[in-house]
Amino acid sequence: MSLFQLGGFSGGEVDSHRMQMAELEFESLAGLFDTLMSRCRTKCIPARYSEGDLNKGESVCIDRCVSKYFKSNLVVGGYLRQTGNPLENLSGSTFAMNSFDIVQKPIED
Repeated sequence: MSLFQLGGFSGGEVDSHRMQMAELEFESLAGLFDTLMSRCRTKCIPARYSEGDLNKGESVCIDRCVSKYFKSNLVVGGYLRQTGNPLENLSGSTFAMNSFDIVQKPIED
């Protein structure tokens, strides 16, 4: 569950802790997306464009690159959960190093 989809929002009060966690989630997901885009673009798309659209080989390469990136991200996140997150108690809260894990697992109060 994403922190952006929290239920029971009354509209009047904003919990600062939840807002901070939502900001962390957003920054983490934005960083994940930027890194993913730059790595897969560098790997799969040549610097000189010959066509306006991706060809089949480039499209397959991008699909595989994104899939491998997310799978490795999940493996690293699982390892960090098993061994203990080195970033615990940062600013009085615990968050996962893996942004994809933040989306999948809600942070419990």
